Amino acid sequence: MSIRRTNYIKPERIPVEPVTVKKSQQPIGQKPAPQPQPNRMSIEEKRSRMERIRQNNNIATERKAQRVAESRHNSRPVYNYGKIDPIWKGETVYIVAGGASLKGFDFKKLNGKRVIAINKAFMHVPNISLLYWTDSRFYNWYKTEIDALTCIKVTPSPTPRDLKADIIHLRNSGGRVIDMSPEKICSGNNSGFGAINLALKLGASKIYLLGYDMKHTSGKSHFHDGYPSGSNSREHIYKGMVKYFEDNLAIINQMAEVYNTNPQSELKCFKFRTIEAALIS
Repeated sequence: MSIRRTNYIKPERIPVEPVTVKKSQQPIGQKPAPQPQPNRMSIEEKRSRMERIRQNNNIATERKAQRVAESRHNSRPVYNYGKIDPIWKGETVYIVAGGASLKGFDFKKLNGKRVIAINKAFMHVPNISLLYWTDSRFYNWYKTEIDALTCIKVTPSPTPRDLKADIIHLRNSGGRVIDMSPEKICSGNNSGFGAINLALKLGASKIYLLGYDMKHTSGKSHFHDGYPSGSNSREHIYKGMVKYFEDNLAIINQMAEVYNTNPQSELKCFKFRTIEAALIS
């Protein structure tokens, strides 16, 4: 048997270029030379920079506060506030609200008594001692009639317009607590509460409440024909008003005797006395 030889063709070899490694010129054992760093501020320079930043911030804050103050001054008129002195100390005061339970009542029976009329009640009660209102619109609606009155006139209206000089403008202290400071009053979210606060400031020792229904009576909210806005308080609003009286009952009772003359009123925290008995007092 013969063996056949196979001739293999070897591929051409491609020469590989030798890799040259650059030798470090750094001597062995010696640390590398430090690389150049950007300029750094000294401690004094840093402190100086921070002080400039602080001064600029203060200037910016002061300028902003000045702009805000100027804006408020230009947008809000400056009001002349007054104060209340206890000129009725120890006296009995009758406060007439607008409740519909007073429909048909003869207001002449109050002649000769200290009477605070709330809002539009002044048009029906002759010879009132004081008119009190809270809503700014009320004065705008009845400015002519109010300016013609010669009685004391008091309001904590938040945005009064063109108040006549004889109107005492008190600061509305807000909150929910009776305020006895001479220049402030807690309006209590309703003029009825504010009127009691006012009577206490005046020094009243006994207060009778007329027309404090705190509800609709016979489908009516007022004994008169209401106001130009045409809005009547809803029952849940009355309940919110009553809460003010209840929360301040202890404070009120410490300063005066207060009686509600409407037995059907939803304001039940005060003692009851008939109007007839109140008029004899």
